[in-house]
Amino acid sequence: ASITDMGTSYSCVITVLWALLMNKPGYYRIDILQNEVTWLGYYIIAYQTLGKLFYGGRDELPFWAPYELFKTKDEKLIYIAINNNEKWSSLCKVLGLENLINDSRFESNEKRVNNRKVLHELIQDKIKGYTLDELLDDLSRFDIPASPLLDIPDLINENLVEWEEVDGLKIPKLPLPGSLKSKAPKLGEHTISILKELGYNENDIKEMIKDRVILV
Repeated sequence: ASITDMGTSYSCVITVLWALLMNKPGYYRIDILQNEVTWLGYYIIAYQTLGKLFYGGRDELPFWAPYELFKTKDEKLIYIAINNNEKWSSLCKVLGLENLINDSRFESNEKRVNNRKVLHELIQDKIKGYTLDELLDDLSRFDIPASPLLDIPDLINENLVEWEEVDGLKIPKLPLPGSLKSKAPKLGEHTISILKELGYNENDIKEMIKDRVILV
């Protein structure tokens, strides 16, 4: 599973535990995008406070191809993720590269990975004739996984992400639907109320406090 899937799964587990703790059964929705953005917290704060962008490493996923970034006619970056032959065939049809479908160099994922460099160049040559919006529209009609690559300034202005304002900075909200809505209790904060629920009267409780059996 990808780091995005695993991270969202952790948020799901936390939400289930919260629902059990608060006795709030129900249907809870965890947003994958929101989960991803919260993991970029350092980069988002660095951009807002230092005015600098910090970039990651390589974009290619080493065991699938094409599974990487391409540049469009309007100088935008798009990530295309092909992980099976059906999607590969659809991508070729969208880009007018039908001759590559049965090309022996690319007829399986293993061969596409081994010939990634030449494959990337062939696809990139076609993609440079599209604007980002044009390409996204064509790819979506064939259900081909693709997404524009946003930089931090674009991300901060993304309406699909929920933010909190803290000291003038935009901080991505945690992708968890629940909240305990209170701080952890102080030592002995609920002792008296719990003892009363258990049937102890005022005199019993006063004696326990006097004898330092309990702290309140």
